[in-house]
Amino acid sequence: MSGREPGGILVVKADAPWQSMSDLIDATKEDPGAFGLTPNTGATTYLVGALLNNTGAGFNFVDVGGSADRLAAVLGGNVDVSQNPLGQVKPYFDNRELRGLGSLSEARTAALPDAPTIAEQGYDVAFQYSYFYLFPKGTAQEVGDQVFDPTA
Repeated sequence: MSGREPGGILVVKADAPWQSMSDLIDATKEDPGAFGLTPNTGATTYLVGALLNNTGAGFNFVDVGGSADRLAAVLGGNVDVSQNPLGQVKPYFDNRELRGLGSLSEARTAALPDAPTIAEQGYDVAFQYSYFYLFPKGTAQEVGDQVFDPTA
């Protein structure tokens, strides 16, 4: 069985001045290096940061650690922008502490249908993990189906 994760999302504090990816990228172009983004050196988040900078953005990469550390850094105002798993930041959207500027998924996700992708905002940036599960031969289909059903 295989599937895709719903994707990460670029987040800023809810009171940040940027309302869209173009607002943010334009700001980084006007003042290159002034805005901190949280990629992990050598990780997929670094790839995403490089893809963003390849669009002409001028982010300053600040490696603060794993996803929990990236979340703490943006909530604490230590960085301007973080990329985090959707499930991790959704509660902060709900309580209006964070705002999502663009999903890293290739298409809008059912988990957050109102969040536009970065690609649909005009930037060639997307990254989603594909994954698969292997089961012993003869495993009942229902077992595999439960792995992909978050309500099970």
